[in-house]
Amino acid sequence: LYDVYTTAPGSPTNWVATSNRPLSSLIHALSRYDLEPGDTVWIDSGYYSNSVNLTWSRRHSGHPTNYVSVIGSTNARAAGGTIFDRGNTNAGTLGWLLQNTRGVAVSNVTIRGAHVGIQVDTCSFISLGRLMATDHASNGIRAVSSTNVVFERVLAARNRNCGLASVSNYAVLVQSVIWSNARGAIEVAYGSLSVTQSVLHSYAAEQPIYALGLFSELKADYNDLYAQDAAYVAVVSNYPYRSSIRWQLERSNDVNSLAHDPLFNNPANDDYHPRSAA
Repeated sequence: LYDVYTTAPGSPTNWVATSNRPLSSLIHALSRYDLEPGDTVWIDSGYYSNSVNLTWSRRHSGHPTNYVSVIGSTNARAAGGTIFDRGNTNAGTLGWLLQNTRGVAVSNVTIRGAHVGIQVDTCSFISLGRLMATDHASNGIRAVSSTNVVFERVLAARNRNCGLASVSNYAVLVQSVIWSNARGAIEVAYGSLSVTQSVLHSYAAEQPIYALGLFSELKADYNDLYAQDAAYVAVVSNYPYRSSIRWQLERSNDVNSLAHDPLFNNPANDDYHPRSAA
């Protein structure tokens, strides 16, 4: 009833994956096919449980000018979209792992219930768009030693560490929401991260929106920084910035950003539309 791309249930015995005879899981597709630049994997509406880490490797690489695309269901409102639930938050569990690959674009996917939601490790030319990483025991999104990584229109919420952890990357976050994560919004340890047109939130006492290491570079502007209650705007090498004004003046970041409650409709239920009235 709510399918977008297929007309029949999936099965692991469908050797040639088509819209009327689809495979039943992404793991089956990755084990069966060598994906090449320009290929597209369509994942229909549904709830997909993983008992192992779903790993995307060099075997399924695209090209910097011709990506491999992974596209989930666009029917999120009626059918819930495409949901991957790892069902295990123990250390070492990952919802998705992109490792030693390049030229991959993922969109319209929700990942939840792991230790880390999605990890990008030693990759290049990766695009994550319209992706939700929620309710993980550590980071919602973690990127390590990767270049040309773009996070666009992503949501990282209710994770027990920070929403986005970036270690030795060159990455961009744009038009995204990082909300209600226990250890703050963003951590940058080494490397460079650009953040713009995003809503960033921290709610716990002394937990920052930005946690920056000594050898990290942040370029941030045109955001909304909502440091709720006793949360910090930033901590740079253990030095706290408690107000957005001081952060702007001393670090020359977020000089055109706002600092107030964005008044989302119902973020506890992942409704981040603006309220129609305050």
